Amino acid sequence: MSVKRPGIDTLAAISDYYGFDLSFDELSEFQSAVADSMAIYDRLDELADESLPVNYPRGRYGLSPRR
Repeated sequence: MSVKRPGIDTLAAISDYYGFDLSFDELSEFQSAVADSMAIYDRLDELADESLPVNYPRGRYGLSPRR
């Protein structure tokens, strides 16, 4: 799991902050909807990172430092 899902307590704090009066059942339903919409991040986390070949390796090339 790449992205941590918000818990009921976190969702309750957010809803209180914005002045929403949500019941526990509504918060549970919203938590489920958030988890479903964040599933794409799990899939992205499963994908391999692409690494391209290095054409110009770093080294002591280029401008010399000023003295």
